[in-house]
This record gives sequence, structure tokens and C-alpha cells, in this order.
Amino acid sequence: MNKDPKKITETLLHLSGNLNVEKRDLLEYLISEFANQYAYIPLKEIKVGELINKIIRMLIDFKLKLPSDIYLLSKALITVEGVGTLDPDFDMVSHIEPFAKNLLKKRMDPVKLAKALYSSVAEFRLLIKDFPFEIREIIRQIKAEN
Repeated sequence: MNKDPKKITETLLHLSGNLNVEKRDLLEYLISEFANQYAYIPLKEIKVGELINKIIRMLIDFKLKLPSDIYLLSKALITVEGVGTLDPDFDMVSHIEPFAKNLLKKRMDPVKLAKALYSSVAEFRLLIKDFPFEIREIIRQIKAEN
């Protein structure tokens, strides 16, 4: 796992679909603290339900959404923890990391990004085209009220 809080924060924001989070520095700091506390601890020393609840609380505090795939994985891990015991040497981070990278890769697919950019440029072109008319209309309405 990469313990660079900037990269972890960026990845989390991309996964949540919210790149413009308030108090980004605070989020980065909390992620740094979180990573230092849990990153390489064997599962036998981690209470998975407690860990996931902390992550979810952090996401809620910063108004970030948890992707449904990761939410389902979290529920499954909590269920497994409640039903039985997991391999005490199981390193959850190393198993989740490839999944998170793949999910991020899908979200950052160049074709999808190009389509989104094209759509935004088309919308912007229409805005620029209609802008003079809209300004004239606003001025006409202001004059009509006086």
C-alpha cells in the first residue's frame, strides 16, 4: 500500500466522485493518521467492523460517497467477522488495493473522460452562443420594469 496521504486522498476523492471536498488538508491529515495506524497491522489485531465504521464516518464527515462495490465488500467483511474468524495473517489492504486500482482505472477511462470533455465543450459552446441573447433579454426586462 502506498502510504502517501496525498495520493490516498486523491484516490479516495476519485472513487467517491467528489474532487472538490472542503477541508481537503484536514482529510489528508486524517488519512495519514489512519494509514499510519492500520496499514500493515495483521488482521488478527484489527477489529474489521470498527475499522470500516471509522472509514464510513470519515466519508460521511467529508460528504463523500462510498462506491457501491466497496460498500458491499465492507458489509461482507463485517459479516464474515461476525460469523467466524478470518485468517489471522490476512492483510486486507493488499487484497483490496488491486480492486481499488481497477475501479479507479475504470472511472478514469480515457474514452469516458473524452466523451465527458466533448459533452462539456458542446455545452460551453451553446452557453457562449446564447450568452449575448440572454444578456440582451435581461437588459430588455430591466428596461421594461423601469
